[in-house]
Amino acid sequence: MGRGIEYDPADLAALAEPLDLLASDARTVRMPNRIVYQPMEANDAEADGSPSDGTLLRYLERANGHAGLDVFEAIAASEEGKARPRQLVLTDDTKAGFKNLIKRYRGANEATPILFQLTHSGRFALTPVNPFPVPDGSARLLTDDDARRIRDELIAATKLAMDVGADGIDFKHCHGYVGGAFLSPANGPRDGWSYGGETLEERARFLTETLAGMMEVAPPDRFVFMVRLSAFDGIPGGFGSRDATSEEEDESRSELLALCRMLEGAGVHVINQSAGIPEFTPHLTRQTNDAPDGFFRHQAWAEAIKQTVKLPVIGSGYSYARAGRNKLPGSPAETNIVTLGGGAIRAGRVDAIGVGRQALAEPYFARKLLAGEGDSIRWDTSCSKCGLALRAGVPAGCVTFDMVAKARYRSARTES
Repeated sequence: MGRGIEYDPADLAALAEPLDLLASDARTVRMPNRIVYQPMEANDAEADGSPSDGTLLRYLERANGHAGLDVFEAIAASEEGKARPRQLVLTDDTKAGFKNLIKRYRGANEATPILFQLTHSGRFALTPVNPFPVPDGSARLLTDDDARRIRDELIAATKLAMDVGADGIDFKHCHGYVGGAFLSPANGPRDGWSYGGETLEERARFLTETLAGMMEVAPPDRFVFMVRLSAFDGIPGGFGSRDATSEEEDESRSELLALCRMLEGAGVHVINQSAGIPEFTPHLTRQTNDAPDGFFRHQAWAEAIKQTVKLPVIGSGYSYARAGRNKLPGSPAETNIVTLGGGAIRAGRVDAIGVGRQALAEPYFARKLLAGEGDSIRWDTSCSKCGLALRAGVPAGCVTFDMVAKARYRSARTES
């Protein structure tokens, strides 16, 4: 790794090891390395939710980055589930565009497994809905019929994901979207409501029913099922909280670990750990120089999950480590992504490392890092302007290195 950054070659070798996500008599799905490109929304789809030329270009660049696993950005299963006007939507009407996207990606890279992150945006949807009342009253309360309709749409999208050539799905249960909201202690009992309650089992009913339906249409011996979950939301009554009104973390992590055991029992292949709700607790989701210590909280959550289940666990927050130029305690040789990521894998605390902003800043990141070409990597700066651009409604990109994305961001800031 360049610029005088030191690391143990064994840590880089750990990142280069393959990992089987699925190994059955019917099929093997193998990660060629331990670097995961996390889903990063860009709000650049066509009006109907089909991948646009811009979407295609982004994923061709990611394809040439040769990550161990590429998780395509949050894809709504219906128009109703979109958070942004130009979010991707997977339906019968848009499946041809996704099939072409997979075909083009595979033309550049046959080795990296592709998962589609399927979601409903819940309280952040263009027409907001939620399983429990939100403080400002902006979201309509879901009914049983709503929950079953959303369930069935997600099941249909899973079948479409398999049909168009994805290797699996990531069922989104993080960042305040509807999947994670169902799990929250705040999703308590109410009249006529079958998808909430005092117990985790009651609140996980939507998850378990939907997973069961998904696995009926996409057999888990041939199709990978991953769940990305927020270990702790950090809002009153959010998942991981002590109770239905507290915003403090349950330090025993009892519901987090019980949920992971539930996922393992349901046949899920991989758990992808995250945390926080970017709209409200961004310091939990992604680290910056103003709040660097959250990196170690991510590591602790991932390790706790890893110690609880036998499934592969993907850890998050690794973009902040960069080349060691961060505010983490220690020298750059101790705090760079190779040392921290490879070291965590070697110690058995995690099976793979996830990068979101870093893959946006440098789509060729995994290929360059594993080739020892650290000098040529465009390192993420943790400015978080990509997220600000997304919330401003413009197609998102790396505002530091992408001049088109920078111009869009500046224009949106000026107009606001």
